[in-house]
Amino acid sequence: DANALHPKNQLASIVPMEGPSHVDDAVCAHDVEASKGTYRTTPSALHRMGAFSMPRASAPPQPLSPGCLDPHGADAGAGSVATPSSSTAAKVDSWDNSKASDAYPGFKSDAWGTFKARAEHRAGIPLAPPSSKGRSASIPKPQLRTGHVPVLLNETLDALLAPGLPGIYVDGTFGRGGHSTQILKRLPAGGRLVAFDVDPSAIAVGRELERMDPRFRIVHRPFGDIGEVLAGEQLAGAMIDIGFSSPQVDEQHRGFSVCEDGPLDLRMNPQYGVPVSQWLLGATAEEVAWVIREWGEDDDPVMALRIADAILEKQRQCGPYTSTLDIAEVIRRTKFGLDDRGQHPAKLSFQAMRVFINHEMQQLMAFMEGAAPLMQHGARLVVITFKRPEATIVKKFLREHELPHPFLESSLDSQRLAELYPLLQTSKRFSVRQACPALVPTHAEVVINRRSRSSMVHVLECLARSSDKDRACSCDEARPLQEMFRRPMSLWRRTG
Repeated sequence: DANALHPKNQLASIVPMEGPSHVDDAVCAHDVEASKGTYRTTPSALHRMGAFSMPRASAPPQPLSPGCLDPHGADAGAGSVATPSSSTAAKVDSWDNSKASDAYPGFKSDAWGTFKARAEHRAGIPLAPPSSKGRSASIPKPQLRTGHVPVLLNETLDALLAPGLPGIYVDGTFGRGGHSTQILKRLPAGGRLVAFDVDPSAIAVGRELERMDPRFRIVHRPFGDIGEVLAGEQLAGAMIDIGFSSPQVDEQHRGFSVCEDGPLDLRMNPQYGVPVSQWLLGATAEEVAWVIREWGEDDDPVMALRIADAILEKQRQCGPYTSTLDIAEVIRRTKFGLDDRGQHPAKLSFQAMRVFINHEMQQLMAFMEGAAPLMQHGARLVVITFKRPEATIVKKFLREHELPHPFLESSLDSQRLAELYPLLQTSKRFSVRQACPALVPTHAEVVINRRSRSSMVHVLECLARSSDKDRACSCDEARPLQEMFRRPMSLWRRTG
C-alpha cells in the first residue's frame, strides 16, 4: 500500500500520538542531500520530538568521549536497526522516562538511539554513516566561487551601485568572493574595490582575485577596522553580509554546523582569540546565560539559564568539550528536542556563542561608524542581516544618525529634539537616512536557497551635514532613553 509506505504514516506507526497528527510531510522527511556520494541529514520532526532531560552521570569527571553522549553510536543511527546497549540505556534514568511519558504521550521508553534508528529505518530515509569525519576529514582547498550566488544579490548590487559614484567601494565580508566578483563586473569607470576578511581561507581566495583583477584589493583585517585602514579616502559605497558564509558551514573542520561533527571552535579567524571550548572552561553560568539570551534565545531568558547550567554541568562531569555534536546534544536534550522555529534546538545557542566569540555585533557597529564618515554625499551603506539582533544594531545606528523630520523640527523645543534625534547632540559631519524599506527575498529565491529565508537588505544613504549647524542642546540636558518611557495606569475596572 503506497499510503502505508509514506514517511508520515510510518512515523505514526512507531510513535502513537493523541489527536490529529501535525507532522508535516516536508518536516517529517529529512532534507537528505547527496554530496560526493555521502548523505548529510538535517534535523527532522523526530529530533524535535525527543523528551529527555539532562542525564545524571554517577561516574567521576573524565574527559568527554563518545561514551558520554555517544554522538556517533546508537544515538546517531547506523543505517540499520540498533539495539539498546547497557551504556546507552543507563543514560535514561527512571525519572526521565516517567516525566517524559507524562508530558509527551508519544514518548517511548526505548533509548533514543533505538527510537531514532527504528523510525528512520522504517521511513526509508538514508542515515548518515557513523564516523568522526569532522575530526579526520582533509581540509578542502578554498576556491573562488564565481558561480556562487549570494542571497539577495541583485537587490544588494542595485542598491549599492544606484548612485553611480566613482571612487572606492568596500565589501566588508569577502567570504569566497560571491559579492566582490559581481561588484567588479558592474563597477563604474575608474572605480576600485577593497574587501575585508579575517578568515585565512577567504584571504587565500582574495589573493587569487587580486592577481586576476588589478582593481581589487583584499585586506586581512576585521571589517570593523575600515575607518583605520581607509582613513582619508572618499568612499563611493560599502556593503557587508553579516554572519558566516555558506562555505564555512559546509566545511566540517570549521565546526560551524550543529549537525556535522567538528571541533568546538566557532572562530572566523582560528589564529586569533580562543575557541569556544576554551572560553567555556573559565565562564560562569551567569556569563554563558547572558550570551545565549543576548544573541540567541532572546525571547526565552529562562531557557537560556537552563542551557547554560546544562552546558557547564556536563563539562564538570565529563571534561572539556571537544566536539560540536557533544554540546549540541546537551542543548537538544535540555530543550526536550523541541524548537518553536522548526530548526535544530541547538542552533540559536551556537549562533549566540559564535557571535560572542567573534565580537560580531561590536564589529558591525564599528564598521558602520567607521565607514559613514568616509562616505561621499549620497553614497550607500548596504547591510545584509539574517537575525533580529543584527537588524537591531543597524536600526540603532540609523536612529542615532538621523536628522529631524521637518514637522517635528518646527514644533518641538531643542531639548526634546535632541532626545528624539541624538545626532543633534554631536558635531558629526554626516547624517544617515533610510533609502527604502528593508528588502526581503522572494518566494522563488527561498525555494532555491533556504538559507536566505530570514535575510534582509538594509539600505542606508549617507549625507553631508552642515559643519556650522549648532548642536540643539548639550549632552547632559538630554534624558537617557529608558527614562522617556512610563507605564500608564490600567484602565480596567471590576464591574458588578
